[in-house]
Amino acid sequence: MNKRDAENADAIEDEAAALPTRRDAGWSPEGAAEFAPWRAAESRREAAVRRIEATQRLLARLPESPPVRSRSALSAPRSTRSAIAPPSRSS
Repeated sequence: MNKRDAENADAIEDEAAALPTRRDAGWSPEGAAEFAPWRAAESRREAAVRRIEATQRLLARLPESPPVRSRSALSAPRSTRSAIAPPSRSS
């Protein structure tokens, strides 16, 4: 693949990633009408959109992550850490 093909492939991936997001946010009829011909015009576009949609489905199945503690609580001196961090569980 030459540089121009790589740049074109990157542009296709970028557009493919943006389109399903815009669609899911709610498209106007004009937006939907623009998407179908773009997607159908080239097999690489269709493949890129399918990859993005498959990734979105996988991500939607992941459980929600617990909140992340702030870095300041983790880097505080030990004497202050106990006042900031929740108590540890003991058996």
